[in-house]
Amino acid sequence: MIQQERTQVRRFAQTFAANAKAPREARRMIESWSDQVDPDILHTLRLLVSEVIGLSVPNGDIHADDGPPVELSVEFDERRVRVEALCDTGAYSFSTAPAEVAGLSFALIDELSDRWGVCRGGTGTRCWLEIDGWPGAFSFSVREL
Repeated sequence: MIQQERTQVRRFAQTFAANAKAPREARRMIESWSDQVDPDILHTLRLLVSEVIGLSVPNGDIHADDGPPVELSVEFDERRVRVEALCDTGAYSFSTAPAEVAGLSFALIDELSDRWGVCRGGTGTRCWLEIDGWPGAFSFSVREL
């Protein structure tokens, strides 16, 4: 009998209003994992999540508490962390951020993540990225046999 190793995935999700507070709130969510994520990865993850969330702000009312929602999900397994931010296409889109802002944000995402992309579909615009880890980088993971 062959035993197959499965990795449990830990998923965290939160919805933010697209306003000036959203990047700071997203960073706080990431910082709450400081005892469970390698410090180097945590620093990069904090920056990239802030950039992804910040891309939604220029098109929302930056002072409104009821800005259009940005759904952020972060998934960890023993090998990587995956971040996805979903914006409602009807309200705004990552592609409509000013070119100089979006260009810098996407340059940071490209440089610091291992993989990333932007997908547009019926549910909105999704920006995703992945950062590879190493054994012990994420203590969220639990191995099952």
